[in-house]
Amino acid sequence: MPSTYSQDLKLELMATGENAGTWGTKTNTNLNLVQQAIAGYEAINVASADVALVMSNASISNARNMVLNFTGTLTANRTVTIPNSIEKFYILKDSSTHGAYTLTFKTVSGTGFTLDQGKIHAAYSDGTNVSEVALNTLGGTIGTPQIDDASVTNAKLAANSVDSSQLVADSVTNAKVAADAVDTDQLVNNAVTTIKIANDAVTNDKVADNAVNTVQIVNDAVTNAKVADNAIDTAQIVNDAVTNAKVADNAISTTQIADNAVTTAKIVNNAVTADKLQRKFTISTSNPSGGSDGDIWFKYT
Repeated sequence: MPSTYSQDLKLELMATGENAGTWGTKTNTNLNLVQQAIAGYEAINVASADVALVMSNASISNARNMVLNFTGTLTANRTVTIPNSIEKFYILKDSSTHGAYTLTFKTVSGTGFTLDQGKIHAAYSDGTNVSEVALNTLGGTIGTPQIDDASVTNAKLAANSVDSSQLVADSVTNAKVAADAVDTDQLVNNAVTTIKIANDAVTNDKVADNAVNTVQIVNDAVTNAKVADNAIDTAQIVNDAVTNAKVADNAISTTQIADNAVTTAKIVNNAVTADKLQRKFTISTSNPSGGSDGDIWFKYT
């Protein structure tokens, strides 16, 4: 019976009684093939064309190596294939320069995966497809000792990945929040309540134009003490807003009235009564005319 060859590594399986006198040579060849499968290394240039690795019976072959190093500058998308039916583990180093192109490792008829430039990949063939042994496919967890100091940067955190369950109670202190870091997007609706606002914290420059309307002001909330001196000018007062009912008795004195402000047009008929006029003392060369009860006139010649 002639020799046969193993399916995966293509080792020569010698039949009993065959190969008299050559067993030593053939056995040494098999051992070299096993050594290549366990520890073999070969650099493969993938720059100019796709590469089909081979696994030949009883001879050193590039597909049998444990470690394959892909080199060269890609000029197109490239594919490296291994024969179908091989069941084998590989360590693949991608030393090629991709540019705008990709490098794929797979079986001839099955699927594989795309390598990352400059990275080392572990992979295995199950005889049909090639599968990468990637970090996100491994079991177990990564603990604190495995993470270098300062290795978890902002770019490593996915959007919305840190929620309440990741934060220790009271861990976000004032010192941890950068200046101007909290804006409208960070605040939940109705999160800023009265007790969250320090006395005198909301100054004029913190309130947007037209931001405070009737809905925001509690009845009787705007007291005299809350309105700064000279804070209300013409721009703040709606036309016809200051009605008679809004002006307290005796609120307007001489100080509030500009010189020459009270003209004939501003005085309602019969509004100026005797008790509203201050008594006067007049000295004149003319005969007295007009006046009110209580006025005193002196005429001299």
